[in-house]
Amino acid sequence: MTFPEDSQYFPVLLNGTPLTDPDRDESPDEVDIVGSTQFPAAYYAYDGTNVYFRLRLNSDPAFKTGFSNFSWGGIVRYE
Repeated sequence: MTFPEDSQYFPVLLNGTPLTDPDRDESPDEVDIVGSTQFPAAYYAYDGTNVYFRLRLNSDPAFKTGFSNFSWGGIVRYE
């Protein structure tokens, strides 16, 4: 699949509910993941070979000179 369209992403669920995260619990805003049940914090897409993730951030990490320099870590639990 080429890069997924918006409609191909599904909310990440926790106990059957879209993943949420409060505003301003991390700093800076460019790395603050935020979300509500109406606007989930994370989404995924899968094409049978590749998995794609999408996170809702409190601020745009792109600046005029490029992206802010931050590192990300993650854990994927598969059942």
